Amino acid sequence: MLRRSLAGISCAAVGLLIAVVFRMMTPLLKRTDPLALILMLGVFLAIGLLRLPLQAVLLVAIPVSIGAAYILRRKVAA
Repeated sequence: MLRRSLAGISCAAVGLLIAVVFRMMTPLLKRTDPLALILMLGVFLAIGLLRLPLQAVLLVAIPVSIGAAYILRRKVAA
């Protein structure tokens, strides 16, 4: 009985997580920023398909995305 309850709760949690991810992803898709889409796809592939550790992927992805945004904003301002 307890296992079935916990299985149901975990399924609900996964559903909520997927809903939050799609809600956060929607503005990126509306802007059609190619760099953001490439970074998002790269992180998805690294974690989801290649099974790389989350911490290692984020240690690379965060500085890359900050650097890319900084370079693009400098080009726009100039």
